[in-house]
Amino acid sequence: MTPARAPDWAKESARLWNAAEQAENRKDSRVARENIVALPHELTLEQNRSLLHRFVEENYIRRGMAAQVDIHGADEKGDSRNIHAHILLTTRPLTRNGFKAQKPQSWNDKATLAQWRENWAQCVNQALERHGFKDRIDSRTLQAQGIFREATRHLGPAVTAMERRGQSTRAGDHNRAVERGNRALSWLEQQRATVEEALAAEQTRQRADPSRLKVAEFRENMAAQRRPTLPQPPPTPARQAGPAFNWEAPPQGPPESPAQEQAQAERRAALVEEFRQAQEKARKQAREWGRDDGPELER
Repeated sequence: MTPARAPDWAKESARLWNAAEQAENRKDSRVARENIVALPHELTLEQNRSLLHRFVEENYIRRGMAAQVDIHGADEKGDSRNIHAHILLTTRPLTRNGFKAQKPQSWNDKATLAQWRENWAQCVNQALERHGFKDRIDSRTLQAQGIFREATRHLGPAVTAMERRGQSTRAGDHNRAVERGNRALSWLEQQRATVEEALAAEQTRQRADPSRLKVAEFRENMAAQRRPTLPQPPPTPARQAGPAFNWEAPPQGPPESPAQEQAQAERRAALVEEFRQAQEKARKQAREWGRDDGPELER
């Protein structure tokens, strides 16, 4: 796919990429960039072709790029849903006279990549909705979506081939550990949902019958059923006033009582916090005086 003003020879793959190489004059020049997108397996091949055509036209061709789009089907030995496309893009705008001499720096910005990811999610979701599917995708990270699940790593063809031959790989072991952790998190989430549903039902029953058990007591009873009974620790003795803590020469040996140990820890934390505040105050005063006393303050 090429811009409307591009010459006819740009439609031929070999001539396009030969010209892209000839436009570069450095041995470490970037000739092309590749974006890989996962295609929704729910759609047919023609529907995915239409989806790709729209996305590439709106996000790359209108910027002046030329694009070569290749659709890859799923491997027979792998996941049948792994349908994806490789989009190879020129790094220079293409005009009727060939490639421009200047490369747009905005094409390399992270903000541009983030916008492409967001636009791809919108195009896919609109295609899924148009063809009657309820599933949706999201360009944000799991953390940004509020999903407490760790993402797996992309293995790539070489690691995938090793895993299929029965060879254990570091990336494969990592993904299997992540999947085990995610299953545990999913189970905990199900348990939380079960407790919340029971709590909501109890709240409804209590509103209908105020004489029933209070919700707070019900929550405590539910929690008690799911945790083992542990022996209660002995009551903490009253805090005793100990000697002032000496930062230069801390007391030798164990403290005489847990109360003294706790008091010493609190005094130590107070001294550290006092020193930090004094250090910050000195830095602020130095900035106001136009001095740089950072290293001296650190010493």
